[in-house]
Amino acid sequence: MRSVPSSIRVLLVLGALACVFAGCARRGETDAPDAALASVTRSGPVSLRVESDRDTARTVDRVGVRVEVTLDDGATLDGLTIDPESEGWTVVADRSVPPRALGDAGVLHVRTLTLEPFLEGSYTIPCVTVSWSRGDRSGVTVSEALAITVNSVLDEDDTLEIGQLRDAPPAAPESPDSSLLLWLVAILGAGVLALLGLAIGLALWLGRGRRDPARAILARLESVATGSGEPGVACAEAAAALRTLDPASAAPRTRDLIDRLDDARFEPGES
Repeated sequence: MRSVPSSIRVLLVLGALACVFAGCARRGETDAPDAALASVTRSGPVSLRVESDRDTARTVDRVGVRVEVTLDDGATLDGLTIDPESEGWTVVADRSVPPRALGDAGVLHVRTLTLEPFLEGSYTIPCVTVSWSRGDRSGVTVSEALAITVNSVLDEDDTLEIGQLRDAPPAAPESPDSSLLLWLVAILGAGVLALLGLAIGLALWLGRGRRDPARAILARLESVATGSGEPGVACAEAAAALRTLDPASAAPRTRDLIDRLDDARFEPGES
């Protein structure tokens, strides 16, 4: 008689274990990874759950969206609509898994999407629309929208700022010794150039003086005026020489020579 209660206890333990395993199996089929945002809507024979793995993201991040539709026994899923592109998302992946029976709980339909933002700003995971039917009844179940904030990756401290690429590296300060040396070289160079210019100018001036025809003609007139030749010949030579002179080059000395020639020409005893 005592074996009967023991058998009952064994059966109860086995039943409890079976329930636990069944619950774990069901949880593994329905539970998704931890969600940052979730929306649950119940309407008629439909339980609609929409969840996102992020509530904030960066412009380089991807956002995972999971849609779970649980239909009571006897209900049929006629359609499931979601349009993330209308809210500015880029759909990277869109996958639906085959429906799974949940025993008396009904049938589970799962659809997963991977979304990418284009620019920073406020984004919305749009409402999911599920159309269903059961026997003569039909209806539509709509979820709530989920809001996500997308930040620019350039706002983070650990990212590279574009402005830093454009800034030229600061020039290394010159040492005092190198700056003084440059000034000395510049001063010496200027002095050498000034001396060279002065020497060239002096050489040109002296050469011009030696090539001046007035000097040679004046010397010739002086020799004619003091010579012992005939005054007429001297005057003729002087006249020829005077024709080659620039009147402004040696006017005082020319006038003096002319006076001396006149005196020599009209000296007493000359014919």
